[in-house]
Amino acid sequence: MAAINQTQRNYFIDDTKSKFNKIISRIKAKNASKIADLAMQKYDEFLDSMNIREDLDTLKMAEDTLKLADDKLTGVKNSLDIEDKNNFSHSYKNSAPKWFEHHNVYFKEYCRQQAEIAFYETEAGVELAKIEKARDTAIRTIMLHGANVDKLQESLNDLFKPCGLDLLAA
Repeated sequence: MAAINQTQRNYFIDDTKSKFNKIISRIKAKNASKIADLAMQKYDEFLDSMNIREDLDTLKMAEDTLKLADDKLTGVKNSLDIEDKNNFSHSYKNSAPKWFEHHNVYFKEYCRQQAEIAFYETEAGVELAKIEKARDTAIRTIMLHGANVDKLQESLNDLFKPCGLDLLAA
């Protein structure tokens, strides 16, 4: 029974993470459009269920109206010839209002998170969760059973095989 040192343990952990993360990334990339579509669907459902679509539209229109009015007034102000213009050049505002953007980004992120949760209920999501769990278990196994190489290899192979991975494969 050979024991492994911390450098070897770190190698096993990094290698395990790398192998599992490749599969996880592949599954996420393959299903990214499904998640995005689901997020947009949930966003539309959310706006309708909360009865706030019209409110967001109103905010957007108000911001557009304020921007147009500000641009017009700023243009008039800039065209005027006034003595000591520097005394009046201070800005009366920090920036244009971004209420719509603030709320819209927040609601979309909420719906994206809900879509991701719903994705884990699909066949691909269940597979992804299984692989993520196997990765985490493999890392814990390396940390707990790292002193016995033979037992560690056996435990890791048991975790790798159902995910289509091989401990010794490049």
